[in-house]
Amino acid sequence: PAPSADDWPRAVGKALEGQTAALSPARLAQLAKALGSAREACVDKGIFDALQTTAVARALECTPEELATIATGLATAGVLKKDLLDAYDVYACLASPRSPAVVAGISWSMLFADMLDPTLWHLAATQLASGSKEWSRAPKEVRGLMYEALAMRRQLVPEWQGGAPVEAALEDEAWRASWQERRALLVQPSEYEDMVVSLLEELRIDFTRSVDDEGLHVKPFLLADKKRLIELLPSLQHPISKTQAGEVTLRHRVWAANGTGVLAIPDALWARFLEKPSAAQAQAPATQAPGTIGQEDAAKSQEMSAKGATAPTAKAAEAAGVAEVAVPAEAVASPAAQPSAGPDTSATEATSAQEAAVRSRRRDWLRDKLVRLQRLIMAKEAGLSSAMLHELERVPFTEDSNEPKALKAEGLKALASRPPAVQKDAVRLFLQALPHTRNYTGNLIAIVGKTAQAAAAGEAEKWSHGEGQRIDRAKVDGIVRGTVTNVHKNRVWVNVGYNRDATFEDTSRGRGPTRFAPGMHVEGLKIVKVDLAKQWLDVVPTKKTMESLNRNLANQSTIHAAGESSAASRDMQQAKRPVEGKAAEPARGQAAAARGKPRPQPQEVPGGTVPQGGPWPKLAARDKPKTGWEHPQGRALGELKVGEIVEGTVTNTMVNRVWVNIGAKHDVSFKTDQIFKVGDHVKDMKVLTVKLKENMVTVTAPHSPRGPRAKAEKTEAPTTEAAKAEAAKTEAASAEAASAGAEAPKSEKPTAEAPKAKAASAEAPKSEAPTAEAPK
Repeated sequence: PAPSADDWPRAVGKALEGQTAALSPARLAQLAKALGSAREACVDKGIFDALQTTAVARALECTPEELATIATGLATAGVLKKDLLDAYDVYACLASPRSPAVVAGISWSMLFADMLDPTLWHLAATQLASGSKEWSRAPKEVRGLMYEALAMRRQLVPEWQGGAPVEAALEDEAWRASWQERRALLVQPSEYEDMVVSLLEELRIDFTRSVDDEGLHVKPFLLADKKRLIELLPSLQHPISKTQAGEVTLRHRVWAANGTGVLAIPDALWARFLEKPSAAQAQAPATQAPGTIGQEDAAKSQEMSAKGATAPTAKAAEAAGVAEVAVPAEAVASPAAQPSAGPDTSATEATSAQEAAVRSRRRDWLRDKLVRLQRLIMAKEAGLSSAMLHELERVPFTEDSNEPKALKAEGLKALASRPPAVQKDAVRLFLQALPHTRNYTGNLIAIVGKTAQAAAAGEAEKWSHGEGQRIDRAKVDGIVRGTVTNVHKNRVWVNVGYNRDATFEDTSRGRGPTRFAPGMHVEGLKIVKVDLAKQWLDVVPTKKTMESLNRNLANQSTIHAAGESSAASRDMQQAKRPVEGKAAEPARGQAAAARGKPRPQPQEVPGGTVPQGGPWPKLAARDKPKTGWEHPQGRALGELKVGEIVEGTVTNTMVNRVWVNIGAKHDVSFKTDQIFKVGDHVKDMKVLTVKLKENMVTVTAPHSPRGPRAKAEKTEAPTTEAAKAEAAKTEAASAEAASAGAEAPKSEKPTAEAPKAKAASAEAPKSEAPTAEAPK
């Protein structure tokens, strides 16, 4: 059946929604223009999605005039996406001479889509110079649209000049008059302006009405702080798209760029206060004004301002940064469903008590919204994140220097200047102390400072050594030695026995990276500065330091070059070395064979391969397992962190090197002079270095209950009477031999005291004074 006279636009729109792909570009342009300029909700908002999808797919089929019309219509409705302009390639479009209507439509649409590329706007400005005669004959609405685009572009990016054509257009009175006529058509007055004036006066809030914004927009209610304004609108949303209209979005974006927060209030919201609140809402305190008009209204109002209920509103909130947009909970579908726009007969006949209640709810709601807007502005200026703003939601903000129990800008800036972890801890401590705090701002600044110091101390503690001496005991010009703990470029840090590492700059290779590496033992470092305030110990390397570096590098080369020289070549070299006054000794391998002992062979250990003939005097405690030293199911070495405390089981030992399985893919190791055995469980080891390429991790040496190696050997030495007697005989023989110039006889059964006797015999000839043991 044929639709009625009132219902046919909706029926046509519903039919076209699924048929937009069949429309020609010219028909798409006509449809976009009609929908953008609509004043009533005649069709469903889904038609915009279908229209834009079709326009993007067929952008290259459109003429410049058709594209400008489609883009302007979609931007007016607040739904234009940047994809449409990208699909058409507006760069190529503006590179050629175009009509004023095309240039104005595309420029205004680019502004809505946030396309501020200087190249694009230079091309648009060039169009003004090349077609000056056409612009003088262009309709007023076209010049007004172009004037708005150029003026808002200047407001958003003040450093953009645009050249002489842009300056001439913005200063031309005819162009400005065309824009003012367009502005009068777009911005309709609200019926609630007088009521808002009286509410602000009751709240004792100073304001100025109708402030001209450099000839561009008019600020309806600009508050005294110059940072907040109130805009009253008959309608905030486009009637069909149900999103914030494009003109409103651009206006708020420009105001926000100038540091002004906006509270935009549609007339429909004021009318909702006439509805009778529920019992629960009636009992709510007056300060919770949003609740008195319905929690749903307040919640959705805040969501649309902070998160964005629809895509264009979210985009506007992002652009405005602090724009607080108040909207009714449900969009008004038609005039019939909309409450009376102004005070109707029933409201007039209501009792004075009811009128006072409605006015009180409106006043309290306005006050709370302005306070919230002030908080958003202060947080933005301080650089405070939304998460921290949420944590402080129950703490008042103020710009009044005489109000101690509210946070001021100085406190917020002090908080925002710290890392997120410090901010979180500081706010937690601040809220805990809040009930007993007299000066909110001063207390917050103090807590932030202490929290930052504690965090810095904790970071420095990772590199401190609790067992070391205090740094104040270090003396300038003192010589120290220690182990390299960290390097960065040519900066080196060394643990020299104090509770803080010493540091120096290695300039031996100019500005190149240092050759020192974590784990190296260095000597001869000279202390040049002790900074107790910064806990800093400066040293400089000496000649002895560089010699120790060369020894470290030589040892590394020897280890990595293991197996390169054969045993035979070394034996031949040893055999060719004659000793003056003695016959040549047999080669090392032959001597070992003569003593009946097997020659040590190279053996692989967790930290590398022991080369033939050294450098260590004895082999590892255990051989390499058949499955190897790797633990496939273990933790990756990349997960280990320097400073981490680990524990594990000893897997192998060799001289002063110990390897430990801590549950990682490869064993860690440390150097020590204490005794450890395979199977020992060791704890409290701190990770020093992690070398992923070499699969090598070094840790600090733990304590061993067995004690140092030297003490253990002395304890295990034979202490029988026979051994002591044999040692005494050897000592006497050595003394006699020394007096006669003969060599001391060797003991057939060496004991722990035998080496000392040999040392004494060696020193005997040097003694000029006679001793009791040696006859003259």
